[in-house]
Amino acid sequence: PWSLTSKVCNPPNKLLPPPQGMFTEVGNVAVSSLVSPLPNIAHKLISLTAPEEDEVYKRPTSSCNATGGSNEIPTFPPEWYDQQARRSQGIKALLAAAKKLGLSTKEQKCTILAICGGECGWIPQAETHKWSDPDRLLDTFKSTFRGDRKAAERFTNWQGSKASFFEYLYSCTNHKGKALGNTCGGDGGKYYGRGFIMLVGKSNYQKYATISGYDIVSNPGLLLCNLTVAAEVAIYYFKDRVNQILPPSSNPGYFEAASEIVNNQYEKELKRKLYEYFYGI
Repeated sequence: PWSLTSKVCNPPNKLLPPPQGMFTEVGNVAVSSLVSPLPNIAHKLISLTAPEEDEVYKRPTSSCNATGGSNEIPTFPPEWYDQQARRSQGIKALLAAAKKLGLSTKEQKCTILAICGGECGWIPQAETHKWSDPDRLLDTFKSTFRGDRKAAERFTNWQGSKASFFEYLYSCTNHKGKALGNTCGGDGGKYYGRGFIMLVGKSNYQKYATISGYDIVSNPGLLLCNLTVAAEVAIYYFKDRVNQILPPSSNPGYFEAASEIVNNQYEKELKRKLYEYFYGI
């Protein structure tokens, strides 16, 4: 259903509404914190256009997943989630990407599903620019606001564009933006958090565009409107950041190590609960 083209993919707002209160600061921030990158893979960068909404999220005929063995992993979220079919598409995309890219153990797969579930509920999301509490802004973006409450109040209940909001937070002239590799005016407003793991910062977009072969630098919206792209970028991120730390079959060690790397202050208890759900504990 996807066509090769140079057209920029701009997903409609109605397809992927921003989550209420979602934020990210820790997950994939300072470039200096990255471990040694994967070998440079010589892919030809491609970009994709999105199909119609009903093609992306075609509801499956089954509303549940039967787990008949100890190594089987549910492909539907826990029953307390809404939008079961839509979330299931994200879970299946992540499992398919894990299989394609060599994350084969149950521990790896359940870790990825748990963390992505805690981050975005298995529906690729964009970092929100709608904040109602200046104290939360101050606390979440410490390196940007540096205790300046008046500045935080100015960006609370922001009425301007999303690009202008993130251009301030991740500007190439402030500490945060520089740490993310933003070098030009406009980089902050373009490379804010997106996808299953809230990939943020120009350096990260460039790095995972090279590794994955998908041109998310020119078309960052691909992380929102294309499940395959979002899932594969997330898997490459895990391979890059987590796989070198612990044996892939370590339970729950692999999950715990990954949780410390990917936005470790956000929804910690939910992620653990989801890991136990997918693992069958």
